[in-house]
Amino acid sequence: MPARRLIRPYTDTPKESELRLLILEHRLPEPGINEPMFDETGGWIQDPDMSYQEFKIAIHYDGSHHATAVQRRSDIFHDENARDLGWLVVVLMQWDLDPLAPGVEPNAVTGIRAALVERSWSPDLGPGKRGPG
Repeated sequence: MPARRLIRPYTDTPKESELRLLILEHRLPEPGINEPMFDETGGWIQDPDMSYQEFKIAIHYDGSHHATAVQRRSDIFHDENARDLGWLVVVLMQWDLDPLAPGVEPNAVTGIRAALVERSWSPDLGPGKRGPG
């Protein structure tokens, strides 16, 4: 497949692209990118790096700037609001993208798959299927 077909607009960082490609490589459904999340009144909650809106799963890749106190507080506030609305929030770092040993699935893939299965996704749906049924 030409690399051009793998490009997605609105991706904020190379690491987010790396994570998305890792998700696809392991045959999980392709997540949406920076799709806004709203509460029941239409109020904005956050734009997760990636998400499976129909499963209410938000995925964040936290680079080094997320370690600052101000950014951390903001992240926690937005993630708590998302959880209050029934979203499952998966937060990942570089450590999660790297396999612990050759042939071992990266923690990011394992965690995202577990979140999808918890929300009724089945591998039988295939990687291109985003809906729960």
